[in-house]
Amino acid sequence: MPPTAEDLVPIYDVFFARPDLDLLRPGLDGRQVLENFRLWADGRADLVARAEAYLAGRGAPGR
Repeated sequence: MPPTAEDLVPIYDVFFARPDLDLLRPGLDGRQVLENFRLWADGRADLVARAEAYLAGRGAPGR
């Protein structure tokens, strides 16, 4: 069974605690990390919401 959103909360907590996290950086495919999260949104809307909140909290609205 795939993990639930609740199962992933501790992993997201660690991920979003990184001081060098750059969600607007292009990946190998040329898309921003945030854009890739949005493509996965069907199953991970919570990840997108946390990423957008992370950026908003740092004054960098998601593009």
